[in-house]
This record gives sequence, C-alpha cells and structure tokens, in this order.
Amino acid sequence: WFYAWNQPTRLSAHSDTIVFPDMYANVLLAKARYYMWQFKDAPQQAAFALDDYKKAMKNMKSNLLNPQPKYMTDDRRYF
Repeated sequence: WFYAWNQPTRLSAHSDTIVFPDMYANVLLAKARYYMWQFKDAPQQAAFALDDYKKAMKNMKSNLLNPQPKYMTDDRRYF
C-alpha cells in the first residue's frame, strides 16, 4: 500500500488552477473571509470566519486522516 500526491506548481498565469478537492473549498473560502474581515477592520466577523475555518479544517483532517472503512458489519440479532 502506498499513497501518492501530486506536487503542485507555483501559480504564475491567470489560467492556472489550484489543485485542491472541491469538497474542501469551504476551508479555503473561510480562511480568505477571515483575512478579508481583518483587512476591513471587522473583528467580530473575522472571529466568526476563523471559527468556520477551524471547524472546516477539523472536518477535513478527520476525513483525510481517518478514512471510512471499506466494509460494514451488522451485529443485530433477529429472534
């Protein structure tokens, strides 16, 4: 068993794309919102965005580090 990752290249052209799964786009967007609210001097909205980022990051780590099992068992008993 082995895992392989694509090595991303630096973004240099306007048509370059980010190699990032679409299901985790909310992590990137939450962090971008956090920086935007900091730039606009809105600490309460920045705190909300940071909280969203931390929740999304926790979910992403859980999905990537603890993969779903490949099989299911059923231990119900019928009488």
